[in-house]
Amino acid sequence: MELYRERYVLLTPVDGDLGDRTDVGWADAAALPLCTLTSSMQNRRILDETVAAAGAHLAPVVETDTVAALYGHLAGGTRSSIIAHTWLHTLGVPPGLRAVPLPEVRPRPAIGLLTADQQPTSILAEALLLAVRDLDVAAVLERSAARVLAGGPAEPGATSLPA
Repeated sequence: MELYRERYVLLTPVDGDLGDRTDVGWADAAALPLCTLTSSMQNRRILDETVAAAGAHLAPVVETDTVAALYGHLAGGTRSSIIAHTWLHTLGVPPGLRAVPLPEVRPRPAIGLLTADQQPTSILAEALLLAVRDLDVAAVLERSAARVLAGGPAEPGATSLPA
């Protein structure tokens, strides 16, 4: 069950090289001192392919295996990071940074729930699918990202989805 499709934003210092831009290309973003996820992670592989397609190379100064650690490395205000727009919903934009949209990756990576095709079905998996079937996760995340990119706070109640 597809829940949403990712798009990416650049978190960069407000007073940095690209801090005053309303949009940024992939090659320009790749030239910054970046904090990224490690190359063993799917998100990083997507970024590597996207940057290569733009004729550039991703050469991060810091690599980590969690988004929380990415945010920690951004706290000094000298580094940037490329994140999925969904993280704006829960983590927002750190002080001294701003979020700048990047061109869309085509196709946008799909995020969803996968369950095993087996009988009998898992009661837990069935309950989870039933619980999220009528939620419009994509709409909540898009509204939240739009608010943050416009300079406002994330969607109200950003740490949880509506019931």
